[in-house]
Amino acid sequence: MSNPSISVAMATFNGARYLGEQLASLSSQSVKPLELVVCDDGSTDETVAILRSFSTRAPFAVRVFKNTERLGYQQNFMKAASLCKGSLVAFCDQDDIWNDDKLDVVSKFFRQSDDLLVAHDFSVFFENDRPSIPSYFRNLALCGLLPVVSVKGCTLTLRRELIELVDWPPTQSRWPHDLWVCFTAHLLEKRGYIKQSLVRHRIHGSNTSGWVTGGKATLQRLLRSLRLPPYANSTDLDAFISQFVGPTDPIAFRDAVQQCGSAMTHDQRQRALTGLAKRQAICDFIGSEAYLHPVHRILGAIDLFFGRAYRNGDGILGFVHDIRGRRTWMRDGPSSWMPAQSIRETARASSAGETRRAEPSQAGRS
Repeated sequence: MSNPSISVAMATFNGARYLGEQLASLSSQSVKPLELVVCDDGSTDETVAILRSFSTRAPFAVRVFKNTERLGYQQNFMKAASLCKGSLVAFCDQDDIWNDDKLDVVSKFFRQSDDLLVAHDFSVFFENDRPSIPSYFRNLALCGLLPVVSVKGCTLTLRRELIELVDWPPTQSRWPHDLWVCFTAHLLEKRGYIKQSLVRHRIHGSNTSGWVTGGKATLQRLLRSLRLPPYANSTDLDAFISQFVGPTDPIAFRDAVQQCGSAMTHDQRQRALTGLAKRQAICDFIGSEAYLHPVHRILGAIDLFFGRAYRNGDGILGFVHDIRGRRTWMRDGPSSWMPAQSIRETARASSAGETRRAEPSQAGRS
């Protein structure tokens, strides 16, 4: 059985160690893709040779492109996706293992939905002795987070229409491919979720996206679950803004809203800009001198609460954190989720100079 509408976009860099397992899992798909498009970012191991050998026996077309200069993982994935011919594009990491029915389940989702992007659940396994995580969505739920904060590129499939509507971010920007398509799909209110685990995501020493948010945190889960409309309820977009917009990010996110403006309704645009403004107010408060003084901090947090700033995903948990002065980490420098900072900051370069993302605390931050 074949489905000519699905392209698989893979970015590779020195992935020979695990690439064979991933390619085997693509071959085993019960619904075959139209093609596999691979952009290699200057591998010095056997990655390209493995891909070329695979292309001679794969049950679908394989197109391999070698970059003449290093692009980095963000631009490399965007390039691969841009070269795809299918009406659906599924991002694919070089070191994971796909369930045999992944493309079958995803294609059925899009036949029944007009969403522009879908994210599915996945399991996580580690090279070291750390216990595996059977369900990432479940791991998020243990601390009260929703699937909306899952931006793992390896779980994302988008309609080509999404990029035709909003385009990719400017080349010089710091936007990762996965964060960009998730945010823009939220702006257009066209992001869906599949609660079935469809990928085994491998965490090892050379991942460019080796962070796992979530974990058991009962108090955080309880506080996040409290809703006091209109002060602490939130939409998916609000929760997304809270999780991913740090003190240095609002301008980049507002620029994204501007770029997507022609595809958005007036109400969608206003909701996004209002949410970003409220998040900015919280970031400014945490960065102020008042935050360091208990009385001023409590009064400031109360003022923000009744100004409905905490509805943007922070909710009661963020309010309690700020009453207690628990978010001083946002004062210590950039706290962005963009690749160059904070959760996606430059952590430790591998031998080939690749940027790796640091792993946050088990319970995440808000």
